[in-house]
Parts: sequence; structure tokens; C-alpha cells
Amino acid sequence: MQTEKVLVTVLGLTDRPGEETERIEITAPGTLSSRDRIRYLRYDEYPDESGEPVHTFVKLLEGSLEVIRSGMIRTRMVFETGRRYATSYATSFGSMQMEFFTHDTWLHSDDRSLNAGARYDLSINGEAAAVCEIRMEIRF
Repeated sequence: MQTEKVLVTVLGLTDRPGEETERIEITAPGTLSSRDRIRYLRYDEYPDESGEPVHTFVKLLEGSLEVIRSGMIRTRMVFETGRRYATSYATSFGSMQMEFFTHDTWLHSDDRSLNAGARYDLSINGEAAAVCEIRMEIRF
């Protein structure tokens, strides 16, 4: 398995009824590996001033995106076009049940970058919460 250093930019968009679209963007160094048709991305992010990292592992495959986070945030999210997935989202403040219905996923690459993402409906503790999108740009 070949591993290369990359620069990852992740943009999260959240649309809640009656509110402006929330945008969260992070950029971090990471590594990208591949085996067969599956790509594996790893990077760390620091969501607050505590300095405690959130380790993120992403499995990228045509038609699906799996995100596993560990550290101060712990969850496993699976996005597959046309599928529903439930998970627990644990933070230092407590945990909540989340459910995703994925409308679309994508994975495109060229010589300089890999772009992946998903558009999905989000429910929290059984209540419809938002329409969301995650966009990843991985630069070689």
C-alpha cells in the first residue's frame, strides 16, 4: 500500500429551516493511501482551544464515504447514496443519536487533487434537524 502526504480541506454546510447556511471549514495535513479501488485518508483537526486533537479516518469508495472520528469527538458515519444510517455522536459534553439519509455521494480525481463528498438529511434524537453537505478536497 502506497502512502503519500496530502493537504486536506473539509467544508461542512448545514441548512436549517429559517436560518442562514452554517459553514465550517478546516484545512489540515494528512496522508492518503490506496488499496484496490479504495482510498484511505487520515488527518487530525483541533476543534477548540484545548489542543486535544480529533483523529479522522475516511474510507473513500465510489458511491460511499465512511468517516470515523476518535478523540474528544467519537463517531462513525457512513454515507451511501440512497441509504439511511444511524449512529451515536459522542463529545466531551455528552452524546446524541444521529441518523443520516444520503441523497448523493461523489468521488472525482485528477492529477493534482481528489474531491469527495456527500449531501444528506440529518436527524438528531429522532427529529429532522438539517440538510447537510460535506465536501473534501485532497491535494497531492
